[in-house]
Amino acid sequence: MLSELHLLDRLDEIESRLDRWTEFFRRCGISAPFCSPVTWVSWLRTHPSKTAAVFEWYVDGELRALVPMVRSEHTLEMAASLDLDYQDLAATSHEEAVEALLAIVARESSLSSRLIFPQVAAGSRLAGVLADPRVSAVAVGESRYFSQCPVAEFSLEGKADFLAAIPARQRKDYRNASRRISEHYPEHVVRHLGPGGFDPELIDEIAVLHRANQFRKSGESVFAKAEFVAFLKELAAGDSALCLSILREHKDGPLIAFHLGYSEGDTFYYYITSYSGTHSHCAPGRWLLVDALRHRAELLPGTRFRFDMLSGEEGYKFHWATGSYLVSRFVLLPRRFDNLPRILAYSAVYGLKKAKNRLLHGRSSTEPEDLALPR
Repeated sequence: MLSELHLLDRLDEIESRLDRWTEFFRRCGISAPFCSPVTWVSWLRTHPSKTAAVFEWYVDGELRALVPMVRSEHTLEMAASLDLDYQDLAATSHEEAVEALLAIVARESSLSSRLIFPQVAAGSRLAGVLADPRVSAVAVGESRYFSQCPVAEFSLEGKADFLAAIPARQRKDYRNASRRISEHYPEHVVRHLGPGGFDPELIDEIAVLHRANQFRKSGESVFAKAEFVAFLKELAAGDSALCLSILREHKDGPLIAFHLGYSEGDTFYYYITSYSGTHSHCAPGRWLLVDALRHRAELLPGTRFRFDMLSGEEGYKFHWATGSYLVSRFVLLPRRFDNLPRILAYSAVYGLKKAKNRLLHGRSSTEPEDLALPR
């Protein structure tokens, strides 16, 4: 068999392959729609300062694996980084995915001191590849906890509607919020848009709301980055899985709350939400979330509905959860002599951090920023 690794680093070449890659992604059966080429090609297009490094793995002339990355000095990192809750790679099988990553490490061994996978979901194709002993033989792998993703599953069979399937607490909160919203804003309007194909100007509007109400949380609003806003606008206008729900005081009136998510098959993925502080007495964020779930559940042909709340450990998510999975940060360090100081530094720091977290927290703590280790 003839195996070949192709590197594409020009945006025009990457865009010309989008349709082919999208079809390949669908055939590979990756469940998370935000890991699709539609998403990360849009991200590359709206982040021109990033140097693309998309790897294709061919066997006997047939595409078998696709790994989207970006290059920075001596580092390769999965494309889309922290703008997505986790990343995955598309491959026809575990074996092909491992072979592709081994080929990337071999090719990049003299160029890249580390390969970073910022968020890797337990049970994903990528997680299985990074845990494969063949990868460990050519590169030292270090990992640390990033976040926990709560999940809720509902059976709609025999239920009168979606509300009958959700926990009693959420059902009661939704009805109470419905009453308050109707009392204060009798002409309120709710719209559920997507997947994809909706007015991208709405992204500008929700960005204003999110930035204005970020004071309730620590850190800067993600919408403070112009590139992030442009990225979401591309997804909104295109053939993506992005969905938007908005609640207004009345038709064309002020925005009360919004909810962004992804919809694919029987699963709805929770992404970003915000609401106006002046409307908090109506619990609009909580109400809109349930209404968005109800809308998506009603579109399903089957009776199973899965709600994936993605990264973030806010307490209200666990009021829904019937299970969860972990997301970890992985770093691969090619085994070569001049990389030894870096390998030792990562091993020492990660080892100490894991020990501290076991002692203080019983598990690893969330650390979204990279450690200051040798480049």
